[in-house]
Amino acid sequence: MNITECYRILGITPDTSLDDMHQAYRDLVQVWHPDNYVNNPRLRDKAEKQLKLINMAYDILIKSFSEGEKTGKEQKLKKQEETQRQEQGRAKQENEECGQQERVTKKGSLTVLKYPSRFLWWR
Repeated sequence: MNITECYRILGITPDTSLDDMHQAYRDLVQVWHPDNYVNNPRLRDKAEKQLKLINMAYDILIKSFSEGEKTGKEQKLKKQEETQRQEQGRAKQENEECGQQERVTKKGSLTVLKYPSRFLWWR
């Protein structure tokens, strides 16, 4: 089952928010739950098949949404780390040009570079 089909089954679009996706899923489960058709075995079987499709589509979309979110967070973190390395490199280069020495103090995730005339803070 591809992602486009999953969106079609849940009746949502790719730009739908996560909360709206949850709500669409809940609405469909409420409509197609087999317990609603206890007195009619034919409709109960049909509801079971439909609910299996709905659950499968929802699982696929949630998994793809969370993977996309993780990928976005990882890319953002890598970009922040690269920026921090570039700034530290520039600070060291300036330090060498000025003939100043650097002392590094780490407090948790905060790095403080101490210079005789100024402080530089990085997170």
